[in-house]
Amino acid sequence: TTEIYTLSLHDALPIFATLQNNPKLSEKLEKCIVRDRDKIKKLFASNNLDITAVVPKYWCHKCKDTGLYGKGMCECVNARVSKHLMNTEAQCGEADFAKADFSIFADPKYTKMVYSKAQAFVDKMDTTKYNNFSILGGVGVGKTYLMECMANRAMNLGKYVIYMSAFRLNQAFLKYYTAPMSDKNSILQPLLDCDLLCIDDLGCEQLLNNVTVPMLIMLVNERNTAGKKTIITSNLSLDEIRERYDYRLCSRLVDHSVSIAIELSGSDLRQNSKKKGV
Repeated sequence: TTEIYTLSLHDALPIFATLQNNPKLSEKLEKCIVRDRDKIKKLFASNNLDITAVVPKYWCHKCKDTGLYGKGMCECVNARVSKHLMNTEAQCGEADFAKADFSIFADPKYTKMVYSKAQAFVDKMDTTKYNNFSILGGVGVGKTYLMECMANRAMNLGKYVIYMSAFRLNQAFLKYYTAPMSDKNSILQPLLDCDLLCIDDLGCEQLLNNVTVPMLIMLVNERNTAGKKTIITSNLSLDEIRERYDYRLCSRLVDHSVSIAIELSGSDLRQNSKKKGV
């Protein structure tokens, strides 16, 4: 072990010391690593040792448990972070397209079509031209469950998902608005950078002057510009969204070139379940 350590350290130290002043040395370092790796293999062979016995067994073979892959975070990190955020915010973390029971809806055929469109939106996140998916409808018609199906599927695909209620989002806006400049980036950047932002129950939050509406419009607009995906659920109709917020937000949500807006109708599924004793 000492000999292996000495081999690598002997070559690496002088290179690291001058690497910043000479970029070409990075190529030399890579060659040294390859050469020393061969020496290490020969050392194991000469001592009748199995080199595979000391090779780490990675949980994620893609990033080798570093959490980094390519130019960003590995999908294994995205999935774990998203799952943690989902469990702390959502009420239905086990929502799954495959488990949806269309028989409980007033119009099973229409609802099945909506679910199919929602699943396609998530499955084609990397290629679809659509950035926004709005789920509208009355209380208890299944909007949140559908959004959680979409969020869970995106996480299973390795996407970085942030799921939060409109109330919590509004709190984040206020925190950003009142925070010193040095703290603003850490508050807003995750909302801008995540692959999928899920905003539940838009319209339930208090409208804060100079905060809620301009911040919401800015967030949706910036995510659209970056091609990031956003899902919104609301008890409000599009006309009510236009009246409550601004025509600019509504226009982005109904722009058929980048947005999909669907409506779920029917009676309150939660009340129906109680009546049936479920």
